[in-house]
Amino acid sequence: MGSESATDSKALTNYLTSYETQYHIKTQFRVSGDEQILFPRTKIFLFRIVQEALSNVERHAKATRVTVGLDIDPTRLKVTIGDNGVGFDMDTVLRDPEKWDHFGIRGILERARLVGGEGKIESKKGRGTTIVVDIPLVNKETIAHGKN
Repeated sequence: MGSESATDSKALTNYLTSYETQYHIKTQFRVSGDEQILFPRTKIFLFRIVQEALSNVERHAKATRVTVGLDIDPTRLKVTIGDNGVGFDMDTVLRDPEKWDHFGIRGILERARLVGGEGKIESKKGRGTTIVVDIPLVNKETIAHGKN
């Protein structure tokens, strides 16, 4: 399996199925838009973000369900990952950068920044966690790879 095919929605679906079986956490996956416009490096980035977030869910959230959503349009890719786990106190975690690594926050935010995007994490104790990563797509990406 090449790097391009390893990061399409079929690969993510396979990953989520394996994750569900291994960790007994129900997964739901949704794609809106044409993933074929994404550069291979963007697809790899996307896959890594999902892996990091789901690893965090498994380690920390005590969740029974996680959803992964991709919204793709010609100007941006938006990745949303949410769980129904225990959540955490955002103020406490954000005040202590040491906790950023513990919860995987730093890795997710840095990955987003490296590709010119931004990441946002929302969580409340007892209410789960939602991660949203928004990545601008360059014109070349949407034009040159429209038929990837």
